[in-house]
Amino acid sequence: MARLAPSGEGRSLESLRTELDSVSAVDRKPFSQLIILMGAAALVAIIAIASVLLTFDNRAAGTGILRGQRVTTDIARLLILVHRAESSQRGFLLTTNRAYLDLYHDSIEKVGPALETLTESTRNDGSLATEALNLRTLVNAKIGEMEEVLSLFQGGRKNEALGVVKTNAGKNLMDQIRESTTTMWQVSTGQTELRIDTWRHKNNWLLAVQLGAAVLVLVVSGLAIWSGIRHTRGLQRTQATLLRANELLEERVVARTVDLQEANEEIQKFAYVISHDLRSPLVNIMGFTAELGTIRRETAQLLGLRAESGLARRPAEKVDHEFGEALDFIQQSTRKMDRLISAVLKLARSGQRRFHYELINMNVVMDEIAATLKHRTGETGAEIAIEPLPPLVSDRLAVEQIFGNILDNAVKYLDEGRLGRILVRGRTIGRVVIVEVEDNGRGITHEDLARVFDLFRRGGKRDRPGDGIGLAHLKVLVRRLGGRISCRSTPGVGSVFSVLLPQAAPSPATDAPDAESTRR
Repeated sequence: MARLAPSGEGRSLESLRTELDSVSAVDRKPFSQLIILMGAAALVAIIAIASVLLTFDNRAAGTGILRGQRVTTDIARLLILVHRAESSQRGFLLTTNRAYLDLYHDSIEKVGPALETLTESTRNDGSLATEALNLRTLVNAKIGEMEEVLSLFQGGRKNEALGVVKTNAGKNLMDQIRESTTTMWQVSTGQTELRIDTWRHKNNWLLAVQLGAAVLVLVVSGLAIWSGIRHTRGLQRTQATLLRANELLEERVVARTVDLQEANEEIQKFAYVISHDLRSPLVNIMGFTAELGTIRRETAQLLGLRAESGLARRPAEKVDHEFGEALDFIQQSTRKMDRLISAVLKLARSGQRRFHYELINMNVVMDEIAATLKHRTGETGAEIAIEPLPPLVSDRLAVEQIFGNILDNAVKYLDEGRLGRILVRGRTIGRVVIVEVEDNGRGITHEDLARVFDLFRRGGKRDRPGDGIGLAHLKVLVRRLGGRISCRSTPGVGSVFSVLLPQAAPSPATDAPDAESTRR
C-alpha cells in the first residue's frame, strides 16, 4: 500500500518556506530607495531639457555672431568698391589711361550686388536696415556724380568736368558714405560683441549643466549598480532555496507516484480476479442450461401427451413452449453477462500492457484499416477518403485499435438514406498531432453525446450489434498514450471524432505522458 512520507519532509519544507519568506523580506526594496531613483530620474530629465534649450540658444547666438560678421564684411567690401571706383575715375581723368577706366567699370558693376547683399544681411535689424537704405541713396548719388564727370570728360568738355569736381559735391558724398559705413560698422560690431558675451555666458551654463549631468549619471549609475548587485545576490539566494525545495518536492512526487502505481496495480489485479471469479460460475450455468435443453427433449419424448399424477393436465405444446422460452431467457442472460465480464477483463488487461513506441506512418495505418472495411463499404457504396496525415511516435497496436474502432463505428452507423462518406484528416499543432474522422452518418443526440465514452453506454437505436465498451476502451488507450479523444455530432448530419496524441514518445521515466500536459 501507499508509503508514509518521512517525518523530516514536512519540517524541511516548512524551514525552506520560512527561508524564502526571510529572503523575500531582506530583498524587498524600501520605498525611500524608489523615491531616490525617481528623483534622480526627474533630475536627469530636467538636465536633459536644460541642455537642449541651452544648446539651441547657443546655436542661435552663434548664428547671430556669424550674421554680424557677415554685415561688417559686406560694409567693408562696399566701401572698398566705392573707394576703388573713385580712385580709378580720378586716375583716368589725370592720365587718360584706359586701364584706370576698366578698373572703374569693374568696380561700378560690383557695387550693385554688394548693396543688395548688405541690404539682405541687415533686413531683420531695424537700425541697420534704415542705415543701409540711407547708404544705398548716398552710394547711388556718388555713382551718379562720377558718371557725370566721366561723361563730360569723355565728351571733350574737360573744363566742365573739372568744374563739377571743384564743387566738392563728390567729396561731400564720399564723406557721408564713410560716416554712414562707420556708423553701421560700430552698430554691427557692438551687436556682435554682445552676442559673443551672451554666447560665452550660455556656453558656461551649458558646461556647468553637462558637468552636473555627468555627476548625476555617475551617482545614479552607482545606485543602480548597488541595487542590481543586491537584487542579484537576493535572486541567487532565492534560486538556491528554490532548488533545494524542488529537490525535496521531486522526492515527494516520486514517492507519491510509486504509491499511485502500486495502488493502480492493486486495482487492476482486483478487477482481474473479480472478472475470473464471476465468469467461473457463469460457465457452469451455461453448461447446465445446455443440459436442461437435452433433458427437455428427452422428457418430451418420454411423456408424450400424458401428465404426472396429481398435476393439472395441460397441453404438451404449451408446456414445451414455456419450458423453451424460460431456457432461452436464461441462455441469453448468461451470454450477455459473459460478454460484459469479458469487457471488464479486457479493460483490465489493456491497462497492464506495456506500450512499444515506434515511428508510425499514419497514412499506411489508415489505408490498412480502410482495406479491412472495403467489403462493407463496397456493399453500400460508401467512400473512405484519407488526406495526408502527419507521422507520430506511438504504440502501433494501440493506434490501430483506436482508429480501427472509430472507422468501424463510422461505417456501422452510416445513414442508409444517403451515400456514405467518411473523411480522415490530420494536422500538427506544436508537439501534438490531431487526427479527425468525419462521417455523414446518423449523428448522435445531445443527451447521448454526453455519455458516449461511458462503459456499457450506447446512444441512439439499438439496431446494430455491440456491448457499449468500444469507445470506453478507446478512451482508456488514448489516455494511456498521453492524449485525449472527443466527439461532436449533429443528428441527421454526422459526427466528427477528434483524437489528440503527442507526436513524440514520452520520457523513459513514465509509461505515457499525462493528458493534461499534452493539452497544454
